[in-house]
Amino acid sequence: MGDRASSSSTATRRFAQLYQVDEAQILLENLPSDLSDEEPDSDPEDATYEEEPTMRNVQLDSLDRIQECPEETNGSNTQATEEFVRKWKKREKDDCSGEFQHPEGPKEQEFEACNRPIDFFLKFWDSNIENNILTQSNLYVNQKQRVVPVFTLPDLRGFVGLNIVMGYHTLPSYKLYWSNQPDLAVPLMPSTMSKTRFEQFLSNLHVNDDADRNRPAHDKLWKLRPLLDSLNNNFIKFYDIKREQSIDESMILFKGRSCLKQYCPMKPIKRGFKMWVRADSDGYMSRFEVYQGKGTGTGREGFGLGESVVLNLCEDILGKGQKVFFDNYFTSLPILAHLRRNETWSCGTIRSNRKGLPAGLTDEKDLNRGDFDFRVSNDDITFFKWMDVKCVHVASNFHSTKSTVVNRTQKDGTRAEIQCPQAIFDYNVFMGGVDKADMLCGLYGVSRKSKKWWHRMFFGLIDRTLVNAFIVHSKLASEKLSLLNFLRSVALSLVALSKPPRMGRPLASPCPSPVPGKKRRKNAWSVSDAVRLEQVGLHYIVYKEDRGRCEVCSSKGIQSRPHSKCHICDVFLCSNGNKNCFLDFHGIAQ
Repeated sequence: MGDRASSSSTATRRFAQLYQVDEAQILLENLPSDLSDEEPDSDPEDATYEEEPTMRNVQLDSLDRIQECPEETNGSNTQATEEFVRKWKKREKDDCSGEFQHPEGPKEQEFEACNRPIDFFLKFWDSNIENNILTQSNLYVNQKQRVVPVFTLPDLRGFVGLNIVMGYHTLPSYKLYWSNQPDLAVPLMPSTMSKTRFEQFLSNLHVNDDADRNRPAHDKLWKLRPLLDSLNNNFIKFYDIKREQSIDESMILFKGRSCLKQYCPMKPIKRGFKMWVRADSDGYMSRFEVYQGKGTGTGREGFGLGESVVLNLCEDILGKGQKVFFDNYFTSLPILAHLRRNETWSCGTIRSNRKGLPAGLTDEKDLNRGDFDFRVSNDDITFFKWMDVKCVHVASNFHSTKSTVVNRTQKDGTRAEIQCPQAIFDYNVFMGGVDKADMLCGLYGVSRKSKKWWHRMFFGLIDRTLVNAFIVHSKLASEKLSLLNFLRSVALSLVALSKPPRMGRPLASPCPSPVPGKKRRKNAWSVSDAVRLEQVGLHYIVYKEDRGRCEVCSSKGIQSRPHSKCHICDVFLCSNGNKNCFLDFHGIAQ
């Protein structure tokens, strides 16, 4: 009896401390009612008693209500500020998202002066980024007291351009690009930058000052912080965010040693740096955040990791009516309720063991393909259970309970229409934005091995900048290009910008044309404008023993076969006392 009384008093004291209730009041409320002096009117054996809730039951019930609504709790105090019990009911509900009144897509006024692919790329990769890289790289050379010529803007642009070329023209090692062997040589490389100069820039490349004593101790991405912040700002600055956004994980390949390396078995790139990315269905990445590990500032008070990532990536769109889609890693009832209160609509697949989900839905064994069941909570969150090949669970804070149809392949190979909730249909349409961006980055991305962990991330950020510039160019430019031709145009323009005007006698064997000859349409040049009109001062005439058809005269229907040829464009052009097609071809007024 003594032990039992001691444990009861201890539990009472803990309960009183947890909920700030007077200990004596609890003891009085839990006194049995049969302590009075009066005798009972009936026989105790014939009476029926309702079980009184014990103190332990009250405590567990209160904790369950708090856990159902963690967004209503204060992280520094376990007491619930406002207890909310979510109740579920099967009732019809309409879509409550309303119309979207904001503009979507690239801001055309920001790209009025952009005509060529290089212009779109340099809009995101702006002068602030370039000047910072040059300043920090030269500062690093001075700190290490190395005897290296000062890095200039042409060096940086040539370095970036050559790395882009290495993405779509792959060789086992970057040193092979400067090889003299005919099956390995790439003449563009030595004509742009020597291998020694390329290695000097690569080994001294820096984005931030390592010796800065004011650097925050918790920031593991200090080496790349200025570049990360600048790109995040530019991606939002020049693009009106579309209404439908998706949030997912993205990986940058890295197999070396780093405390930032993560393992994601469900991704095509399983080991590397994990990034949280927000993108639209076109693949445009409007915001990203590199994951630095547990306890590094990502988490938010009262929310888990996945929920905190959603809040961090949606800071700039809260209250604007966007629709955000994410998978079951991020989805929970608290985050859906929180976003709804901030007028941000969200939908995502959800794990069936999440807390607070409704009970009593149709059993999975009783559902045929295309059947679904749903419940709507008293705070307008809808939960769907739909049977496809397997059971799919989706939660939304704005979708209606209406259904649509989707096509599915049957076992015999035929296509059939099956019923599907509108929430799941929209999820499948808008959720693939980050995966599409990853696909575009992986086609011709720079994936060279490096001993420095942040080099991988640096080149990964260049890939993502190129993809965003390509998407904007595809929407605004009159001439549509494939991703490969877009990258070639940007790379060759950067290479052209890196070459100073050559003085003196021209080389005996000029480098081959950067753009291979192709069948020319009428009134169209065989050389792209990015090469023909860029840095005209670099172009000069060389004279060949054989003759060739003048491209300008040919476009006018005139027969002319001169010896003169443009060194850069590698096309024959007339240049004599009677006419000068060289100037006309390069847009130079005579």
